[in-house]
Amino acid sequence: AVAEPADGALVRGEMIAVRGETESKTRITINNYELYSDESGAFDIELPFAKGFNTIEVRVKNRVGREARVVRHIVVE
Repeated sequence: AVAEPADGALVRGEMIAVRGETESKTRITINNYELYSDESGAFDIELPFAKGFNTIEVRVKNRVGREARVVRHIVVE
């Protein structure tokens, strides 16, 4: 689940926080940046986005190879 940012959000700044929750120690790819969730399954990263319309693609792949995908669209001021 992606908690932030909400789909359609209007956000300010060059660095935007992407936060959410999944299974513990799961590999996550957000617009080609890779990270892992912590012990509780939480993930949090700040990524650079250009001003204007942006797409955030979050892909999660668990230990057995199952993949989930969430797409969010935001506008950066």
